Amino acid sequence: MLQVLVVLAIAAHGIGHSVGIWMEVPRWFQLAWLVPGVAFVAGAFLLWQNDGRAIAVLAACAVASAALEVFVPGTFKPGPYAAALAFNVVLLIAVAVPVSREWLVSL
Repeated sequence: MLQVLVVLAIAAHGIGHSVGIWMEVPRWFQLAWLVPGVAFVAGAFLLWQNDGRAIAVLAACAVASAALEVFVPGTFKPGPYAAALAFNVVLLIAVAVPVSREWLVSL
């Protein structure tokens, strides 16, 4: 059950990246913002399948997503970008700490 919740949370975060299309940001950002979103969904699927590549994919997605937020004014104000940044940080901590990384892989 916990595996399902974790996978769904990661996939929902990826799907949530689609809101970037409707935000008032440059077009290049809208398209670039979709890339880690799609990759989060793929990473969630890999995690569901217990594929060892899931951790690397999810870490890369979180870094790419957080890096793109540098270009968004007001990232730290409450809203979708701040929530995305918080999720990315939590996910990066989870994959960086060996105990939680092993726990994610064992789900």
